[in-house]
Amino acid sequence: MQGLSLKNVSIKLIDKSKNKIIYEDFGEMMFTHFGVTGPIIISSSSKLTRYKNVEELFINKQIELAIDLKPALDKEKLDLRIRRDFEEQKNKSFKNSLDRLLPQKMIEPIIKLSRINPEKKVNEITKEERHTIR
Repeated sequence: MQGLSLKNVSIKLIDKSKNKIIYEDFGEMMFTHFGVTGPIIISSSSKLTRYKNVEELFINKQIELAIDLKPALDKEKLDLRIRRDFEEQKNKSFKNSLDRLLPQKMIEPIIKLSRINPEKKVNEITKEERHTIR
């Protein structure tokens, strides 16, 4: 997703060992060849100064970066949006149905994360499968 810039997203840094949110912000970020950057990412880095070996904490999944692409929508409203898009494109394959919801560079990674067959017709996607997209 290198070069993909996102606006109006929210992020959370979560300390998984304590199950605690250590930072939240809203704004702009960008994917780079080595990770992520941007105003909200730079601001979040100040909250990590108390941790030693920050990179290792991310690698070992003790610190998690959660990105909400649609922070203005709660889960129910997002699900309604996805269902509406799917209804309008019910005969399309899953891989060709996400361009209204996601930037093009995010579609393939989201499909992989959802574990939904990319060739599956949208009208065959179950509720449980649809919820993996949220």
